[in-house]
Amino acid sequence: MSETQAIWFGVLFGAILVWFGLGVRLFRLLERDHAEVYARMGSPSLVANNTIRNNWLSLRFLVGGGYRELGDARVTRLCRFMRVFLVAYLLWLVGPFVWFWSRGG
Repeated sequence: MSETQAIWFGVLFGAILVWFGLGVRLFRLLERDHAEVYARMGSPSLVANNTIRNNWLSLRFLVGGGYRELGDARVTRLCRFMRVFLVAYLLWLVGPFVWFWSRGG
């Protein structure tokens, strides 16, 4: 593995850890301050109640902008950051493949 590949994988791994931390923070805020919304999402958690359905509902809440309806500045700031972080992560993940294939690799 080259040094560039090691850095790339290291950044991806670090980003996953950050994403988990952001998710835990979001779930705690929703559970504490917006229990009804949290329950509608299936009461998700990082490990204990981590189902495909809960993941889908959480992602839909985040990407679909459901957080805007809450009127909670903390949740809104966190969700906006998570959306930007998700796009940056996906670009970091897919970018090298696109670059490699565009060069005829």
